[in-house]
Amino acid sequence: MERANIVPNGRFFYGWVIVGVAFAVAFSEAPARSTILSLIVVPVTQEFGWSRTALAGAVALGGLAGAIVSPVAGPIIDRRGAKGVVVIAASITGGAVLGLSFIGVLWQFYVLIILTRAFSSSAASLGTQVMVANWFIRRRGRAMAISRLGTWVALPLFLLVAQAIISSHGWRVAWLAMGAVTLIVATRYE
Repeated sequence: MERANIVPNGRFFYGWVIVGVAFAVAFSEAPARSTILSLIVVPVTQEFGWSRTALAGAVALGGLAGAIVSPVAGPIIDRRGAKGVVVIAASITGGAVLGLSFIGVLWQFYVLIILTRAFSSSAASLGTQVMVANWFIRRRGRAMAISRLGTWVALPLFLLVAQAIISSHGWRVAWLAMGAVTLIVATRYE
């Protein structure tokens, strides 16, 4: 039987809670986006002397890793449900973002950026889309659009806050703050 978007007797439809959770997870994915990563290019290259090409290589490999994780995450979501995959993927993302505040050598940057990009843009995103799609029939497009809006609301906010933190406390504290936000959101729905 298909779930309806409007419940008889005016009761609240729980699917909108799922949309809110998906919105929050999408919001927490913002630190993994290239837009946010662009903020740390100058301070990191100044501190370590790494080239921008080296930093871009990590981002590119993270995208490829996401292409590998997605086909693995999909069948797991089909068999076991999306919630566990979303929590694990968002937790890995948050942990990796936190870890970026402690890097000292290039390989650490690579490992953490690859983890961040692979799990946020593939498994977490895929899981939230499946969660929302499973709850909606009639208003599925609207529900999915609202849930994905979290990323686009978060990007300008994270950019402004992260830049302010970088200016006042440095790039390490900015990564620490963004990682904490991601972990709080990820573990909140366990």
